[in-house]
Amino acid sequence: MMITFAYTYITQDIAAGATTTLNITAIGEAVLKSGDYIEVVDSKTGSYTQFVLNADQGASDTTLTVVSKVTTSKIRFGAVVNISYSDLSVQYQRKTHGTIGGMPVTTDSVGPITYSGGIYSLPGITNYGMAKCSGTVTTSVTDGAFNAVTVPFDTLVIPSSPTTIVLNGSGGVVGVSDTEYSFYLDTAAGLAGYEFNWQVGINTNIVNNRIIVGLQLETGSITGGTVTWTILDPSVSYIYNRGTGSMRLASTSNSLFTAIGGTGKITYYRLRMWKENSSNASTTAITLTNATQITMKKLS
Repeated sequence: MMITFAYTYITQDIAAGATTTLNITAIGEAVLKSGDYIEVVDSKTGSYTQFVLNADQGASDTTLTVVSKVTTSKIRFGAVVNISYSDLSVQYQRKTHGTIGGMPVTTDSVGPITYSGGIYSLPGITNYGMAKCSGTVTTSVTDGAFNAVTVPFDTLVIPSSPTTIVLNGSGGVVGVSDTEYSFYLDTAAGLAGYEFNWQVGINTNIVNNRIIVGLQLETGSITGGTVTWTILDPSVSYIYNRGTGSMRLASTSNSLFTAIGGTGKITYYRLRMWKENSSNASTTAITLTNATQITMKKLS
């Protein structure tokens, strides 16, 4: 027996054949969306035909637009437009279409989450890479971030295929000074989120002296052949090295989320390092190639 819920009723006979429109009494409120399943139930025979809406229904609409379906008998005036109980049974127990919280649903996915063979999975990170240094850099003996040097990331390792990450190396951007060892993640094709994670290890040039080293990630844009750099906040970290004898190694790590794109220009980055202070004015810090790296990955 077909249970009737009665969204509305058919207002005129509809001949058998290809059907794309159902004439109805206005429901009075917008309750049906494109993709919803309905059943038209003949009030005399109890037979029913299932349709899928092909457009949202408005409160005052007197027709429903449905995906074309060939019927073998006419739909009678007075037939009930009903919720599809056969589809409702499936969706109640095994959701296979529609949306949940705005996320589209299929037989094996909800939004970005897929399920196959007993395993749930999310879309993989498709643009990533890690950069390391083939050589070292030494801080100035003069204190302060104004005297910073750039950590020389010049070798991209374990990149995704493909990747849009580009290291500019010792030469920097052609024709633009102060861009040595800068890098960029993507062209300005559109807004995207990225995650940075970096580690810098140091040694010192003098035995038995304390030193504080600062690091910060900077972002830059080029206009008319000139680059302008800005500190990304919060990206500043410090290394306190109080080594003695041959034990003079120390390191720091940090991470940051950032968004790029939408500006019509490439966004550049560089990691800067400086001596903040030291117990001996001649002490400097030297990066370690086996303890210095930065990873970059696209999040969206």
